[in-house]
Amino acid sequence: MVQERFRTVLLQIRKRLLSTKRGAKRDLDGATRLNFIIGDPIAHVKSPSGVTDMLRARGRNSICIPGHVAMEDLETFWRGMLTLKNLDRIIITLPHRLAAFSIAM
Repeated sequence: MVQERFRTVLLQIRKRLLSTKRGAKRDLDGATRLNFIIGDPIAHVKSPSGVTDMLRARGRNSICIPGHVAMEDLETFWRGMLTLKNLDRIIITLPHRLAAFSIAM
């Protein structure tokens, strides 16, 4: 069940990444580094495109991905993210900061 849900989330992320607001194709490949920003809710967050643009302007093959992670799914999400070899960082919004800190420790 957890693996199936994780796979579904990754497919949604891929779909979102391949369709951009401007219609421009972003260069995504196996070397692309991942940066997540997670929260609940997350729809109001505007920073992923700005962070991605900043990373690209600095010559990095890197993107920032928003993730809507419910509090009860935080530990499952965290375990899944630890398996990604191309993960650079996870930016954590409220209300997840304290819970994420205790999981990470």
